[in-house]
Amino acid sequence: MSPHMVELGQVGGALLILGGFAGQQLGQLDSGSLPYLLLNIFGAGILALVAYLDRDWGFLLLEGSWAVVSLASVRRSLSHNAGRHMRCMSRRPIHQQHSVCGWSP
Repeated sequence: MSPHMVELGQVGGALLILGGFAGQQLGQLDSGSLPYLLLNIFGAGILALVAYLDRDWGFLLLEGSWAVVSLASVRRSLSHNAGRHMRCMSRRPIHQQHSVCGWSP
């Protein structure tokens, strides 16, 4: 991989992570929100790939762990939201389920 592409990956991955961090610090993103977590997954994933290609094992450990923890948080969030949606729907008559539980076909 060319040095220019490596540098582009480093800057791009860092900007994704920093964008999520800035959004959270400025009150625009919740640290458990899907956009925040996706910024972290993709940013850390890119940086982990660059670290692997550069054989920078300490940085790979840091960024790989960051991506895996963020991915686990997305999975937990999605399963929690799906469970909450199903509980809401099970308590409502059919004609109210979609509008009250926040889902539309």
